[in-house]
Amino acid sequence: MTTVTKGIRLTDGEQDLLAAIMDANSLYFRSESDTLRVAALIGLRVLAVRGVLVGEPTPVNPAQLAAELAVELLPVYELLAQYDKLPAMLQRPLVAAMASPAAPIAAPPAPVVAPEASQTLRAFGTSFLDDEDDE
Repeated sequence: MTTVTKGIRLTDGEQDLLAAIMDANSLYFRSESDTLRVAALIGLRVLAVRGVLVGEPTPVNPAQLAAELAVELLPVYELLAQYDKLPAMLQRPLVAAMASPAAPIAAPPAPVVAPEASQTLRAFGTSFLDDEDDE
């Protein structure tokens, strides 16, 4: 079922932004209404997060919402990081990870094989490997 929503009012600046987005992303958006629909869906997901975080009943599956938002918001985080505008809660793990050098990875210990088991396995069935030239 398709529902027609009410029109929205945009300021001149917002209309200019919409036009610039459409020009820059002409391969992704077919029309102004398509662009506004995508923007509305992203906005609705962000609004749904508020409900999920405060524990309001919501018809949205939180795991699905997180997966959908991850796709939409990762470019936002990349831009914020590029301009050093990441929220403090996202900077701490990054700063801590970059401050401490990675610990060297030690080679795992060699497996211990009991000599009796080795002899039993050898007698059990590796002789067929030696018989290839016999045929």
